[in-house]
Amino acid sequence: MTITYQNRLPDPTNGIGNAGQNSGAAGPGFASVSLTSSSPVMKTRTNSGRTIARAVAGQRWDIDISYNPMTRAQFEPIYNFLLNRRGGLKPFQVSLPQYALPQNTTFSNYAVAAPTGIRTTIVAGQFIIGNSYKIDTAGNTTWTNAGAASSAVGTVFTAANAGAGTGVAIALSGTSSLLIDGLSGSSGDPSPGDLFTITDAGDVNHTKTYRVTQVETNSTYNTLQPTAAQRIVHFIPGLSRAVQNNSILVFANPLIRVVATDSQEYSLGANGLYNFSLKLEEAQP
Repeated sequence: MTITYQNRLPDPTNGIGNAGQNSGAAGPGFASVSLTSSSPVMKTRTNSGRTIARAVAGQRWDIDISYNPMTRAQFEPIYNFLLNRRGGLKPFQVSLPQYALPQNTTFSNYAVAAPTGIRTTIVAGQFIIGNSYKIDTAGNTTWTNAGAASSAVGTVFTAANAGAGTGVAIALSGTSSLLIDGLSGSSGDPSPGDLFTITDAGDVNHTKTYRVTQVETNSTYNTLQPTAAQRIVHFIPGLSRAVQNNSILVFANPLIRVVATDSQEYSLGANGLYNFSLKLEEAQP
């Protein structure tokens, strides 16, 4: 029988079999989990007290996982899964239980029921002022009204206003807010602290995980008023890659792409139970 290899750290909702298939005995739960945002910054302070800072590397998530003491039957699937990844050589995915579902129950139910309905909308007339875009489809848009130097496809610009017309743009890397649609007045909202990933049909290598920091709605907004079916989601870090119109935001069980440290050590207690913890760091293709 042909199988699909498991590429996600086994957990109670995600098993692994002896052949490495993505089915079988469920993995053990985590005793504790910590998530750290690592954003290296170089700072210089002048004699006058002025501080100059610049990012020296991209943001990444660091994860520490500890397990309760395990029997050998519980321990072996986890340990051998990690050994098969050869430390930092072969990335895999991990689901963190505290971020498996959005905090808002109504929005969580919607995200589970309609996972492909929550999409970016990067169209003329709905640009977020200050965000950077690239013209993808000219349409009948007068792009100079939105801040572009010309209306030619491929022109990069920073939105000076929402614009107008039927053109479509691409949100460029570094952008830290997106207008999303596919919702309704009764679908609930994402909450600050929710995690999401982006499924972009034009870029299968966009695997970065983002954390919501602010959510603008039809009744609470800054410069662009979303419709009842839209929200403006602010997040960290900024986009690691450009994003196309109608890309899907995955809020239900977002998976973080990680690598493990090169050393995997366990201890066996006098009670015959295995003690184990691991450190993971986010890794992009």
